[in-house]
Parts: sequence; C-alpha cells; structure tokens
Amino acid sequence: MVHSATSGAVARADEWILRRLPPAARGAGKSAAAAEVFVKELSSEVLAELPEVAELSRDDVRRLLVGLGFCGSAVARFAVETGQEVEQAFGDLRAGRSGYAFRRYYADLAQASGAGHPPRQAFASIITWNAPTVVVSADGMPDTRIASAYSDGRTRTWTGTSDESNLWRLFKKSVALGAAANDSLSPLISGEVEVESPEFVRRALLATELIDRMREEMRSFTVRRPVGGGSMSVEVFMGEIRQYGVPWDPGTEAPSGPHEAEWLKRDMMLGQRSPEYVAQVRRRYPQLLEGDVRGVEDAIRSPSLEQVVRQACLHRLSSGHDSRRTRLLSGVLAVRAVHRAAGLCAAAHLGLARRFLFVPRRRRAPAGERPDPEVTAVANDAGITGMTESVVKRLTERRLEPVLDDIAGRAGEAELGEAQAALDRYARPTVTIVDRRVGS
Repeated sequence: MVHSATSGAVARADEWILRRLPPAARGAGKSAAAAEVFVKELSSEVLAELPEVAELSRDDVRRLLVGLGFCGSAVARFAVETGQEVEQAFGDLRAGRSGYAFRRYYADLAQASGAGHPPRQAFASIITWNAPTVVVSADGMPDTRIASAYSDGRTRTWTGTSDESNLWRLFKKSVALGAAANDSLSPLISGEVEVESPEFVRRALLATELIDRMREEMRSFTVRRPVGGGSMSVEVFMGEIRQYGVPWDPGTEAPSGPHEAEWLKRDMMLGQRSPEYVAQVRRRYPQLLEGDVRGVEDAIRSPSLEQVVRQACLHRLSSGHDSRRTRLLSGVLAVRAVHRAAGLCAAAHLGLARRFLFVPRRRRAPAGERPDPEVTAVANDAGITGMTESVVKRLTERRLEPVLDDIAGRAGEAELGEAQAALDRYARPTVTIVDRRVGS
C-alpha cells in the first residue's frame, strides 16, 4: 500500500533535485572538500528519508530512477574529478531509512520499475521518463505517446539550464517520431501489408514524412540560438552536460544518443546489419530497457524492408501485367524514399555532433596538443560511447547508400515515370507533435 507520507518523501526529493541539484553540483568537483559537502547535502536532504522500495507506487519508482540517476552520475563525475574510484564513491553512499547501499537501492528500484530498467542511469531515466510527454499524431495511425513519469511539464537536469532541458526534449521528440515511423513500417516487414497494396505505399510515405520531421527537428536545433531559441550552447554541452557522462560500472557505457532504441531498431529494419555494427548495437543492450532489447533483437531476426520488397519483385515483377508492375514499382520507389529519409536524418545527426562536439573540439585542442582544458571528467574527443567523428561519418555514409537500384534499373523510363506519378497522387501525410512542457 502506498501512503501519502511515502509520496511526500518522493516529492520532496524531486524538489531538491529540481532546485538544489544544479547549484549544489556547481563547483563540487573542484576539490575533495567541495565534493564531500555535496555528498553530505545529498545524503541528508534526499537519500536518508527515502521510503522502502516496496512501499512505492510504480510511478514513484520511475521518478526516483530519474532523480537518483542524475544524483548518482553527479557523484560519479565528482569521484573522477577528485581522483577517487567511482566504485568507492558509491560504496560510501547510503539510501533509504534502512541505510541500504545506494547502488543496491537503485537496483531495487530498477527491479520494481516493471520495465526492465538497468541498475544504473539509462537513456530511459534521462530522456524517456524525464522529459515532458510527447504525442505524435499522424494520418491514419493511432497517436504515439511517449509518456513522462511526471505531470508537471518540467525536465530534471544537472545544470539547471534551458540548454540541457532543450537537448533532452529534442531526444524525446526524436524517440516519439522514430517510434511512430517504426510502427508504420512494421506491418510492411511482417507481411501483414502486401507490397502491391495502396496501404504499403501509404505507410512507407508516412514513415518517410515522420523521419523527415525528425531530421528537421535536428537541423533546427543545430541552427537555433541557445537562449530563447530552443537550442543549447557549446560551452554548456562540452563543459557541463558531457562531464556527467561517467559510467557507473567498469566496462559499461554512460547513457547517450546511441542508446536510443527506436533508432537502433529502425537501423535493423532498414538492413544496417553488418556483423561489426550488429555487435556494436548489442554492446548497447546493458543501457536499454528489456522490452527495447527484445524489439531490436526481433528486428535483427526479421527480414529487412528491402528484403521484403526484393522478394516480392522476384516472384511478381517479371510475370506481372502492367497495372501490377506499376503498383510494385510504386512500392519500390516508396521504400527507396524511406531509406533516403533515414540517411538524411543520420546526416543531420552527424551535423549535430559536429556543431556541438567535433568542430569545437578541434578548434580548442588541435591534434597533437594537450587535451581540451575544459575537460574535467570526460574527454571531448569522441562521443560518450567512444564513437569518433570518422566512425559516425562511416555509419552515415552507409545509411545514405541507395537501395533497390537494380530493380528500378530493370524498369523502363516510362514505366518508372508512371510508378512515380502514381506515388505523387498520394496526399502528403500530416504529422503533428505536441510537447507537453511547461508553457506549451
């Protein structure tokens, strides 16, 4: 049974995380003494009064996974900055009225989440359950709703800046748009929708529009002003936000954009399955929810969208009459559009990484010079997961490679023109995003 006192303790912890974590964390890594002051305040004001996990509602469990995830990564950062082992810093930390080890308490919360959350901060607890609820509405599809664990429209952060909350909201919108695109494509891969049917084309065009919208969100974020413009400054990103990306356990990764499960799933659906890349994707699993791992694995085991179309054309294109060939070729062109949209979206993501990380890093610390002087815990020469600019560029180039060229090439110019004209007769899908943040 959940008591009001229990929910009250969670709410008080949340208010401290919203209001006190950013100023308390500011400067805590400058010295061992400052870090100790931070840990003492965290322990007395938040951790000591936390209820037993068994007393918590599932919503409160998820809220604490969010809030304590931010606190835990702050402790990990300050441990690195002051020359302490992360494991030791966590070992000295207690949570709950019974004085459990912090890591045990957090693991118990993860177990009680009902979602297979990892026993450490993860993408879900930074982004999915933290940033305000996002709803994507698209023609002919049920709404895609990525819910927050909170109803107040606020975003928990380390820095207390709009820069950071803007970044988490961008990620959240990308998750929602990506999930809607994947839902649109899934029946095409499963065979539920035939390649020759108008519904196949409609769903492929809808997925293309959703992915294009994601690309536009990323592109806009890259060019907007930080203050009042919905973006962020390079200084806050490199010097603050990234410095909290310290793994809690040896051999694991701190949560980051590459742990976005809908993106990983879509890569598999679109055939990005080189042994090297699949192994890389599977290395992300310790940071994913259990259901997300299953979703990615299901996509790996299923045929890709290209394979589905290729198989249909192999059996039907050569023997089909004119109208059937036109329908098949319209499906081919629609799938090529999905792949092109996904490649351009990946290019926009690379543009984000260059704008906020790779290019500033080169300007501040050219090759061969000492590391960036702003680095205190996490180096800025690669992404949080260790992906360098060259690695991200290669992945982007693979995603931009055209598909089904051989099939399109076997059709005559007039036939392709007719298939494209049939495609153009479909109305452009309408996509609406509602971000339920404060003030929206």
